Amino acid sequence: MIIKIAVIGVIVCILITFLKSFSSESVILLELAFAALVIIFLSDKLFDAVERLRDLFNEGETERVIFSALMKGALICLVTKLASDTALDSGNRLASDAIDFSGRVLLLTIAFPFFESVIETATAFLP
Repeated sequence: MIIKIAVIGVIVCILITFLKSFSSESVILLELAFAALVIIFLSDKLFDAVERLRDLFNEGETERVIFSALMKGALICLVTKLASDTALDSGNRLASDAIDFSGRVLLLTIAFPFFESVIETATAFLP
């Protein structure tokens, strides 16, 4: 699988190098198409990983809220990285920074159940 992705990635890089002199819009579309193709290639592996994590959390005493927060956080990280890099590649540094900041804020809001759990556990040990 990685060989296929690497070969396609090299081909896309060559095409991007060639297309940069003609059309920057085509470059962005090609980059997004490649990212979508990689996600499609890896979707089975991704779903398997999520199922394994779900099984691990179901075996333990971990709350479903924590698993949900972890999955949302991972998805926010992936989407933020893809969007931010795309904005940066298109030459829009401000949009890239705004996307990064938004992703961090959303991760913070998702982390609140963890913070609450840690605080509850810590206060339970206090006299």
